[in-house]
Amino acid sequence: VTTAGGMAMAFGLYDSQGIPVSTLAGKVEVYAGDAAQYGLAAVFVIGEGTPTTAHTVHLENGTQLLATSVRTPEWAFVIACGRGYQDFVFSGEDPAGTYLMKGGVAMMTGSLRVENGTYLWTDLHTARTDALIIDATFGSTIMNVASSAKVVLQNNASLLNERFTVDGELIATAKNISDFSQVTIGDGTTFDGSGKITLRIANDFSSFDGEQMQLFVFTNATLDADLMASFTVTWEDGSLVDPSLWSFDAAMGIVTFGDIPEPAAAAGVLGILALALTARRRR
Repeated sequence: VTTAGGMAMAFGLYDSQGIPVSTLAGKVEVYAGDAAQYGLAAVFVIGEGTPTTAHTVHLENGTQLLATSVRTPEWAFVIACGRGYQDFVFSGEDPAGTYLMKGGVAMMTGSLRVENGTYLWTDLHTARTDALIIDATFGSTIMNVASSAKVVLQNNASLLNERFTVDGELIATAKNISDFSQVTIGDGTTFDGSGKITLRIANDFSSFDGEQMQLFVFTNATLDADLMASFTVTWEDGSLVDPSLWSFDAAMGIVTFGDIPEPAAAAGVLGILALALTARRRR
């Protein structure tokens, strides 16, 4: 489903009683162009009649929920709940599946939990407390990455809500030393959880000794020391980057790198050294 144009774009996935759908498959896309007066774009917009109980939406493998607002990107939401208290769960039907998300999360006083699978997320942002969007005031948004889920950030993320909990894995990505998914955490947000944080770097990533990356930006945030201490760096294939080649200042959110060649280059160097050692032994 694709919709475009108009003052405020919203595709509400719920029935006449206000009960949201229970299963989604395929692609749902909402697009508000630059001609839209306000540019609100949301996949889920839950209005009057919304139940106050938790609701689970099951996602078939490959499901895409995409929201884009050209005029006001901060008003593009995967889910926006503007009436009452509502806890939502996005649950992948295949724990090994991949789900594509584009847009933010805005709840009046509720929460969103993602579970079972890998969520490739573009433009992740959470509405700040007391944000006024059109005629609705949003408040204490809580988002949780469950222990069975991974959220992979495809670009910059802005977490300005009440709480963002990582019990699974939050993965930032980097193509190179200057092109990476920076995470801003602020406005009193509590960033906690029992999971881990990973920086996944491209296979051709390289750096010089002492080069730095401002991966996190903290402004009035409460950080869980154990979660920040879980930070690690991996290659695209999931293999660990030698910890001696990087360090992480959790308080400042800065990663400092040593001399890192890409894996193929490193393998080539090792191969040359091995050949040289063999030739020396023969002599």
